[in-house]
Amino acid sequence: KSLKYVFMCGFLYGGDKSRAQISLENNVLQENTRLEPYFLGSSIEHLSIPPISGLVVTPWSSNETSDQLWIGRFQHSILAIRSHWISAYIVDGILSHKACEAIISDSEKYATDREILGKLGWQTDRHPEHSTTDLPASTVYGDRRLHKYFEKYLLPVLSQRYNLDNDDLYIADLFIVKYSSEIVGGQTQLKSHRDRSPFSFVVALNDDFDGGGTFFPQLNQLWQPQKGSSLIFHGQSLHGGAEITRGTRYIVTGFVEYKNDSHVAFMKNYLPETDGTAARYGFRQGDIIRAIQICLPSRKKQEEEEDSNAEMCSSDSCNNRQLESLSSSTASQSIDKQMVSVSGMSSIEWSIAASSCELHDPTANTVLIVERRKMVSRMQRPNPDEEENLTP
Repeated sequence: KSLKYVFMCGFLYGGDKSRAQISLENNVLQENTRLEPYFLGSSIEHLSIPPISGLVVTPWSSNETSDQLWIGRFQHSILAIRSHWISAYIVDGILSHKACEAIISDSEKYATDREILGKLGWQTDRHPEHSTTDLPASTVYGDRRLHKYFEKYLLPVLSQRYNLDNDDLYIADLFIVKYSSEIVGGQTQLKSHRDRSPFSFVVALNDDFDGGGTFFPQLNQLWQPQKGSSLIFHGQSLHGGAEITRGTRYIVTGFVEYKNDSHVAFMKNYLPETDGTAARYGFRQGDIIRAIQICLPSRKKQEEEEDSNAEMCSSDSCNNRQLESLSSSTASQSIDKQMVSVSGMSSIEWSIAASSCELHDPTANTVLIVERRKMVSRMQRPNPDEEENLTP
């Protein structure tokens, strides 16, 4: 997960190392060099990232620049950015009041119809670890219409908030939850827990009750979205359903998953203590790396030190072994740090550049100049016509 681990593969091509270093020296930026953004609306920023960063980059050739650029990304940035584990956001106006009332009515009718037939209405055993009184949306409506609606209007907001690719996400489980203080033995709250999903959301369907809301005990926060609004958050954040003291509270709850197994694979190797350093120090998914600092042995200093050592050892009392020892120890401490452009770098050159400082000093920071492109929102406002089609 460290830069050294990710990029050491480049050193398998040992024969190209010296050639790559010569090439990198040709890319050295002068002190007064000013990099201009490639793309309209972008900004140029300097970042200094400690090692063990979880940083992964991929080359990308742009038709606009005719250059090979290095695009930064994370193995799912929400997991790498630890501060986002405790982030929650309100998204207003996802459903109209009319649509909220229709979902409540449809759910109650479905449960009542099943009870008349002697079948189970509202269920309490779908999530045995943290059970809720709920109904799957797909069984209430017989299809995934609600899933598709929220995937179209809510997931793009979640993706933008957490800097993810919307195309990688889908709603794995969507259900209507009922908390009631008016039913003997009815569920009025949900104890603190963590969801199995990487992301979760709730949509408030009504407001004619007292109490309720989603609380995050570690933050001492209580979120109470208005009717038709949603709360999105990371599923691994400790949270629960606050107790209602009057009336009945209805919500739609969704568990958001990745479309492939990359989330599972990443979690197997995820260490909160070390991963995500790059994110905490400002690196973002989608940043374009324009230049990187490299560390090479200082040839000039090494020559000066060798000359000095030769003078010190001119007498018969200084043998060749002492000379070699002095020369190697001082040379190892003489490092030139230079900022080089990544334009046109090969994969081998990039591997050497990204690992060069860490090889000399395992605690060395990786210094980057990145171009930060302006985020383009793909959010859409809910279409009233589509809300009309939510109900049968």
